[in-house]
Amino acid sequence: FARLIDRPWGRSESGDWQPAIDLYESGDAYYLVADLPGVDPKDIDLQVTEKAITLCGTRSTVRRINTPLRVFTERSHGQFSRTFEVTAAVDQKAVTSDYQNGVYEAYLPKLKESAT
Repeated sequence: FARLIDRPWGRSESGDWQPAIDLYESGDAYYLVADLPGVDPKDIDLQVTEKAITLCGTRSTVRRINTPLRVFTERSHGQFSRTFEVTAAVDQKAVTSDYQNGVYEAYLPKLKESAT
């Protein structure tokens, strides 16, 4: 419990930045929604295998104010990678995604023989 208090929100135990991600499942698809404010769309990579979804990327160094004294810094930057195992095979060729206002969304349809 103490580790949770000492660790800033949005960081893993290793200190890497980890964005908030929601993964939903319907009978025929998975839907991934990730909060990625400040991430350039060209720095986002969605990797899909039949049984896993991986979202990775980089948020560049946050803007710093040119002052000799930093009072408090909470915003994170750097590389991130999140992998989610899924129970149904994903149709890799039919995956679509969109990125607007710092929110990344991906539609990942299941292969027809895997959809329930």
